[in-house]
Amino acid sequence: MQVLDDGALRFVNPDGVAIDSIALGYTQPIGDWQYLPVKNGEQGVHICPHTAATRWAGEAMDYGLGVQVLMQKVARGRRAWA
Repeated sequence: MQVLDDGALRFVNPDGVAIDSIALGYTQPIGDWQYLPVKNGEQGVHICPHTAATRWAGEAMDYGLGVQVLMQKVARGRRAWA
């Protein structure tokens, strides 16, 4: 990771190649991070402290339930294409 002159962060692969983030509709990375909230607002995306909140209380993962839900989604998708 590199810190650029304007304080922005640039992530770099171990081989030295920069990893740039390209937003939809753009051919170059958006340079000003302060522009992102404006663009989000234009698209109806409203991020607040509760956006990434989880209801997880520390209980163990139920892998069986997780696999069952994924299998149901796959089956539903196959029926949609039938």
